[in-house]
Amino acid sequence: MCRFLVYAGLQRPILMADLVTNPPHSIILQSYASREREESPLNGDGFGLGWYTLPTADGELDREPCVFTSVTPAWNNMNLVRC
Repeated sequence: MCRFLVYAGLQRPILMADLVTNPPHSIILQSYASREREESPLNGDGFGLGWYTLPTADGELDREPCVFTSVTPAWNNMNLVRC
């Protein structure tokens, strides 16, 4: 079960949790109660997140993204819950 989420906005900074863990159908809920996997809604695979930091004062972005990966499932990862 792969999920892709893209957010592009410069209006105001937002928390990663506003996109990944706080929504009613968050990635955590999707990893243990997926509606697409009827025979077995549990997804015990790992996950990953990637993002770029805010632009610097001169408007430059880092060329390398920040990356967080885990071999544990989203519903069992305490670092994801804290983001």
